[in-house]
Amino acid sequence: MVMATGSTLPEDGRHAPAVSRSRLVRGLILAVAGLATLWFTFATTLSGVKWREHPDLALIFQSFDARALGGMAQRALAVPGQPDAETARREAQRALARDPTAIDAVTTLGVIAALHNDLALAERTFRYAEYLSRRNPQTHMWLIERQVQRNDIDGALAQYDTALRTSTALRAQLFPILMSAMSDRNIAVSLHRLLLTRPNWYPEFTAKLAAESRDPVAMATVTQGLLDPHREDHRQWLGAMLPRLAEMHRIDLAWQAYETLPGMGSAAGMPLRDGNFSVETPLPPFDWVYAGGNLAPERRVLGGASTEGFALYLPDSPQAGEVAHQALRLAAGAHLFAATAGSVSGDPRQRPYVEIHCTDQQAPLMRQTLPGASAEGAAMQASFTVPAGCPYQWISIGVQARAGEERSATAWLARLSIR
Repeated sequence: MVMATGSTLPEDGRHAPAVSRSRLVRGLILAVAGLATLWFTFATTLSGVKWREHPDLALIFQSFDARALGGMAQRALAVPGQPDAETARREAQRALARDPTAIDAVTTLGVIAALHNDLALAERTFRYAEYLSRRNPQTHMWLIERQVQRNDIDGALAQYDTALRTSTALRAQLFPILMSAMSDRNIAVSLHRLLLTRPNWYPEFTAKLAAESRDPVAMATVTQGLLDPHREDHRQWLGAMLPRLAEMHRIDLAWQAYETLPGMGSAAGMPLRDGNFSVETPLPPFDWVYAGGNLAPERRVLGGASTEGFALYLPDSPQAGEVAHQALRLAAGAHLFAATAGSVSGDPRQRPYVEIHCTDQQAPLMRQTLPGASAEGAAMQASFTVPAGCPYQWISIGVQARAGEERSATAWLARLSIR
């Protein structure tokens, strides 16, 4: 049966329950609300992701997003050659009217104040930005530059410290600037004081400094008293820094750093260190530095007992070259080198040798070929004189080419000393 209103009755003649219609209405309302919520979530998420990279796109979805407005303000100010300060100010003010913590808007107003030479207002604005966030690069860079303009070294370094403590992302940008600035003696001294407080960024900075600094004086100044060779990480940094100082022809600075290290005083007083090759983790270049590849020597226990120390077994290779070296600091005058050599045979012109020369000269003060010796070993010695004007020396152990000659055993060297 069809009613005049166009509605139908169920076959049993009863009307459809009113509850079904109410459920349908509620379902439609919930669906519309869900779609609205989904759109709001999508728009908020997208604007949150894109507000800095594409603020104009973010504003399409949320025209009231303060962060995106702040991004637009920065974009207007960053137009190459023709910054639009008025548009930047307007967008920044719109952003701050919606959210007074929109940091890009704050820094934009700070830059505008600086462009108008109102440095007092600019500094107040950037201090507010710093209060809002310790992780904003533009804030830190401006405040650092402001301290530099005032010639306030400690103030600038304090700002560096704040930036580096709170933002690991800024370190890649700020470390090179700091390393360049420390070529100024006053800055190096102040930076040294700061590093002695062990800020959380000093390990990363010290590792970079040891491996990359091109200023030997600054490197030595900044790290004085900072490093402990008994700590594995510090020893790694020293293992990079001391040889670099020597390579930069400042072995004097490397020696000063070495002899003042905790526990190194007695070793620094010895004419030659580790004559028994027993140090497991040498500290170059004042402990032995061993070659790699085909010229790598091998440390073995001497006489089957570690109490006798170790012997250095020289590579059995047709390649000639240095297998180990160490930096010395011998006083001018006469000296005597002594050692024990073993398993040495063949043409003396092709035997291993020990050589000593001044760090700034190639002519040897001493070059002693290993004597013929059995596997039990034989003593060797040689006298030499260190001239005045030769404060630092190198001692090196090398092998000669032995083309076409076979060895019955590997030559070794042990019990080295200089007196």
